[in-house]
Amino acid sequence: MSYPQLLRAERRVARLKSERQNKERAAVRVKAIALAKAHGFEIDDLFGRGRKRKVPVKYRDPNNPANTWTGRGLMPRWLVKAIKGGKAKKDDFLI
Repeated sequence: MSYPQLLRAERRVARLKSERQNKERAAVRVKAIALAKAHGFEIDDLFGRGRKRKVPVKYRDPNNPANTWTGRGLMPRWLVKAIKGGKAKKDDFLI
């Protein structure tokens, strides 16, 4: 078998694996829903509704753009240091 043929075969196998996995996942999901209902539960009661959305960034450090903060939780050190220095306000870092 030539190299291009091997590459085509590899792509085909990867596609088939993905399709098979999706079919099996769907079958297991149907079984799980049926089992939950048989015991008086909804699947969301057992596993939740999925992942929550990622919160967008509200604040960014102009000196290092990798330093960001969503405004939730504790204020990051870089922002605390900038505010305590008295040179800036929290709103100065809004995006």
